[in-house]
Amino acid sequence: MIKAIIFDLGGVILNWDASLMHKYGKFFDINKAKLSEEMSKEMEKLQRGEITTLEFWHKVCSDLDMECPPDDILRNIFPREYSRAIQVDGQMVELIKKLGQNYKLGVISNTIEDHEDVFKGFGILEFFDTVILSNEVDLVKPQPEIYELALGRLGVEAEECIFIDDMLSNVHGAKKVGMEAILFEGCNNLKENLDKKGIKF
Repeated sequence: MIKAIIFDLGGVILNWDASLMHKYGKFFDINKAKLSEEMSKEMEKLQRGEITTLEFWHKVCSDLDMECPPDDILRNIFPREYSRAIQVDGQMVELIKKLGQNYKLGVISNTIEDHEDVFKGFGILEFFDTVILSNEVDLVKPQPEIYELALGRLGVEAEECIFIDDMLSNVHGAKKVGMEAILFEGCNNLKENLDKKGIKF
């Protein structure tokens, strides 16, 4: 029997403007694809909290052979652009409120400290029994340990939990530890999948 449901944040509950990477590229005056490639090489370290935002940008700039802007500007790139690009999916929030009446709820998010400060301001984390942010626990999806940490905090077994994420690799990660998992493809599609599994909402 399902006792808990765990959600990803970005791409599931929070949506962002698809032009975000273009804005980063414009800021550094570099092709967004090239910048994205270099950012992705260091992003996991940032998401795990192993490096600071400044260390991240200095490494990216160095690898691209670019002169870095001043540190005070670098510190504000993520929070400024992310706050402008992100918005809460109201339909998902309403669904989560209903699910919370019958199930324990959790969040597992690969994120960074600068983004954390932005989405905490939305007040959506109050609907969850546990919130696991990668930068705070030195783990990232799809590492099995991050799913197991969530299960332990919620006090449920893997087979008693459904995990929802918009990235297939993270869905597969949840399944490997024994959870049921759903690839998020929109709120209406999610409702259909939950209904098929007998979830009350």
